[in-house]
Amino acid sequence: MRSILRSAAIAAIACIASSTAFAGSHSSCPTQGGTLKYGVKAEPPNYDMHGTNSYAVMHFVAQHYSTLLTFDWENFPKLEGDIAKSWEMAEDGLSYTFKLHENVKFHDGTPLTSADVKASYERIAFPPEGVLSQRKALYLSLDSIETPDDYTVVFKLNSPDAFMMDGFASPFNAIYSAKDIAKDPNWHKKNVNGTGPYKFVEHVKGESYIGEKYDDFHHGDNCLDRTEGYRIKGLVEPLVGGQIMAEWRATAPPEVKTLQEQMGDDYTNQSKTLMTLWVVSLNSETEAFKDKRVRQALNLCIDRHGGLPKLARSPSPLQGHQGICYTTQNMLFQMMNYISWLVLEKMQKLTELKLKNF
Repeated sequence: MRSILRSAAIAAIACIASSTAFAGSHSSCPTQGGTLKYGVKAEPPNYDMHGTNSYAVMHFVAQHYSTLLTFDWENFPKLEGDIAKSWEMAEDGLSYTFKLHENVKFHDGTPLTSADVKASYERIAFPPEGVLSQRKALYLSLDSIETPDDYTVVFKLNSPDAFMMDGFASPFNAIYSAKDIAKDPNWHKKNVNGTGPYKFVEHVKGESYIGEKYDDFHHGDNCLDRTEGYRIKGLVEPLVGGQIMAEWRATAPPEVKTLQEQMGDDYTNQSKTLMTLWVVSLNSETEAFKDKRVRQALNLCIDRHGGLPKLARSPSPLQGHQGICYTTQNMLFQMMNYISWLVLEKMQKLTELKLKNF
């Protein structure tokens, strides 16, 4: 989120709108100052980064927090430090040692130490009763967390885990203040106190969400003076009318076409590759589809590849995959076809496929 907001400073000055945004690693600001006005199509259920998967929480709240590591978005999936200045993995893969920056402060002025990292990750991996942790299952290999000194934290694993490094960079794994967690394990559902580039100012539910520059941000590359998020229902009207400058959620092809027609060169749309599902829903309440075997057979018969150009309502339908996926488009097609043939082999054992009334 910090990188996104840094790059958005360009949009704030040039007034170029984008439906998605990505930016690079720690660097000097392209320009200083300005206000970014952006739109979000959902309302955050609360402010707890650990307890939700909502993109609204990511778009509104993540700007207030730091993580242990982060991704270099210009060289993804390369990692870089956020509050960590260096790190080391043991040869056996059973421990990770992080050295922390010593100039990091929470927005209330409290210095960040290894105790805050420990408390945050214990809340994620070993949440106390009554605390929801959406990513608890991803840390089953985490055995314990040690803090040899104020600026060193060591994660001990019970087995090697290839996910761990990426997990340390997850933008949802915000570092909370240990004292805030101690006074109430659910304090962060209704309150905000992070070390991120922008401080919380105000949230009017259903209307707006305001942040302002944190002058003591440890990287010093928080380019904007202010961020203003607005709750929107549609994208076209607020973007064309100038009420917002950006929206980072996926934009439907018809909206993209309308924005291109109405805004011309003032509109920029960034596309990305995502992992998605091609779903066909059949109403099992109708007579034709009550038989489960009929629904299974139709699922196998439908030509998804052939149907996409017709159903996508776009001259350039999604092909292959959308999201972060460590494979190639061709490999993914082969994998999906292989799975389909496995299901087909199983389906051939079923008889009496009653397709009448279809």
